[in-house]
Amino acid sequence: MSRFIKNKPTGILRWALHAPRWVYHSGLGWMLGNRFLLLSYVGRRSGLDRETVIEMVAHDKESDTLYVASAWGTRADWFQSILANPHVKIQVGMRKITSHAQVVDPEDAAYWLSIYAKNHPTAFRELSGLLVGKALSGTQEECRELARTVPVIAFRPQHG
Repeated sequence: MSRFIKNKPTGILRWALHAPRWVYHSGLGWMLGNRFLLLSYVGRRSGLDRETVIEMVAHDKESDTLYVASAWGTRADWFQSILANPHVKIQVGMRKITSHAQVVDPEDAAYWLSIYAKNHPTAFRELSGLLVGKALSGTQEECRELARTVPVIAFRPQHG
């Protein structure tokens, strides 16, 4: 398990990770392109509205499903909260979507991680180095290994 998954971010890293929320709240979410989403959810303990910005692993355009990975594993606050209440709101750029969150099984997670590795090889190498302690090249077996450590979540649009 990675050092990041064991410890939640603090200090400057925590501040830097919150900065993209300010971009969205300034009406400039489009500047983050289609690679990041603003996740709005209900806190599992407080019942209060919460938000975080997460990098997308992939977007399945056919089903309009967005995939993200929980870099801090199953202990991430937002991850625990969506397990308790999977009804969330997503914003990508200027587009807002009501969605249902669901953890993807490891084999499907490996597939979506391999898509990310193919589309963003440098980012995949760097992020995998932080998450599992070694830079991965994105082979199917490496993506399977990563999927055992880093959960992948699907955000499926809810209509009506």
